[in-house]
Amino acid sequence: MTFRDRKASRALFLLSGALSGVLLADHAHFILHFYERSGFDVALVFIFFILAIFVGQRLIKKQVSLEIKGIAVVLQGLLVVYTLPLEYLMISKTLYAIFISYLTTLCSGAVLSLFLPARRYSLPLKTLGIILLLGSLVTRYFYPTFPIYYFITITIIVTSFVSFPRPFALSATLLSLIMALFLIPPEITYYPSQKNYADKVILSFLTPFTRVDVTEWKGHYWFYYNGKNQWSSLDAAMYSESLVHPPLMLAPSPDKVLVIGGENGLALREIVKHPDIKQVDFLPIDAELVAQFTQRALFQNQHQGIYDHDKISLKTGEVFHFLYQSKGNYDVIICDIPDPVDIETNQWFTVEFFQLAIAALNERGTFVTQSGSPYLAPEAFRAIGQAMRAAGFSPLPYHNQVPSIGEWGWHLAQKDKDHVEVKKQLLNGVVEVPTRWLNQEALKMVLSFGKMTDSDTAINTLEKPVIHQLYNNVTR
Repeated sequence: MTFRDRKASRALFLLSGALSGVLLADHAHFILHFYERSGFDVALVFIFFILAIFVGQRLIKKQVSLEIKGIAVVLQGLLVVYTLPLEYLMISKTLYAIFISYLTTLCSGAVLSLFLPARRYSLPLKTLGIILLLGSLVTRYFYPTFPIYYFITITIIVTSFVSFPRPFALSATLLSLIMALFLIPPEITYYPSQKNYADKVILSFLTPFTRVDVTEWKGHYWFYYNGKNQWSSLDAAMYSESLVHPPLMLAPSPDKVLVIGGENGLALREIVKHPDIKQVDFLPIDAELVAQFTQRALFQNQHQGIYDHDKISLKTGEVFHFLYQSKGNYDVIICDIPDPVDIETNQWFTVEFFQLAIAALNERGTFVTQSGSPYLAPEAFRAIGQAMRAAGFSPLPYHNQVPSIGEWGWHLAQKDKDHVEVKKQLLNGVVEVPTRWLNQEALKMVLSFGKMTDSDTAINTLEKPVIHQLYNNVTR
């Protein structure tokens, strides 16, 4: 080996050490953020790295050529750039994505071992290599936003000119520039809320009413509001179809529908399947949530661009005031509103709210509201029915087992009928629109509730709110 080659080999050794530090830091940071048994997995990554160096040093007896070292360092740089984004993509598809970290650190340790068998490096040089490794590890771990991608590109170009003959170096440079321009790896977003979930958080944002987190697993998505699972792309139809189609089956030739809440657009998607409906007034509670569901492709794929439908009219204003001004205006009112977790959300389950809803319906109008889980919060569920009865409705409770959110319930009422007649009409009715889940057999199942006892709590009113307390007693 010539003097120039020895100098180049030493430079590559230091460069490989720095790349190893960056790679270890990236994978440690990634594992600590996304994996549940993170401490154990980080320890394994470091063990595999050290083991690869030790084994490689014992197996490689001869001095490796400068070209081989150069190729190995180039590949090590590519590992730093591309393996973590690959693991980020795979983590929502398989339980074994962690093996990408294991394999990558083994390979990085093996590359570093290429420089060690000959034992020709002086102690100061080895010390400098260790300092570079540890320094790059610590720096990268605490400053993960450093634009490492373009730094690696420059590193590959420098390595090519140090290690290869000029024609090969120019080719490697051209290839590196092409990769830098056209093969940019996807960005990894580290959301703080990831610590609350086992699945990968792919989106997180705040609205004036809630924090929304979206997780992904094997092509399906789970949507959390304030840390509580609200719906999933896997089985959202089991909720939205149960909410929408029973009241529309009851209403004689429904013409005009009001939807309160339902910002995810799934209820709207089901409503427009009914051809007789001419107008759907959509009154969201959280306008910012509607904006997010309108703009982001992830949400558009769920509601299928429903906000642009010509039958849907977006309304604004305070819910109580809007209902007060809508007397006798609607054939059907559908409330897909938040659970009663506090005083503000409690108001949409009060006697006063239900009285305004009755007034906003025409003579044969129907009304339905989501009522939480009759399994997890049975007292709150019964108290909602009690408040509806106090307002003048004769509510029919029904429920469905939705796998992603558990047992869920609703209360349904028609203005001119009691709940016995409503149930009989539904049992004899036919689901005439295309659905993913709801049919006549499923409808009979959701209407089967056994005996329902009245709530012995005080009636929920604006002056004396009680349902939010009943709800929080069992859900917090």
